[in-house]
Amino acid sequence: MTFIDRTDMIKASPRAELQRFALYLQGDRADITVQGEGDRWLVVLYKNSAFESRTHSWWLESSREAGLSLAREVERCLQGARTFEDAITCLPETLRASGVQVHAPGASETAPLDL
Repeated sequence: MTFIDRTDMIKASPRAELQRFALYLQGDRADITVQGEGDRWLVVLYKNSAFESRTHSWWLESSREAGLSLAREVERCLQGARTFEDAITCLPETLRASGVQVHAPGASETAPLDL
């Protein structure tokens, strides 16, 4: 089961909006931020565990009004995610379905640590 700890929308700067979530997917914590200014928005999904560190991000183009509703779309998508991979697949599909122009994701990954 996915547990989402959602903070309220806060002002990151006088012009930027920021929404943060903490996700707990099968016992692993992942953090997500939705931040934007004007018609440019960035969604970042970050996982950091004892075994690996992974980041995926998507740039979005949307009106400010639509951008402010992105956090709700992201939260709805993530409620059904069971794993980090589910979240990676779900996010761009959900965002495109809501009419947002999604640009190619950026990803970085570190190999699992040898213990």
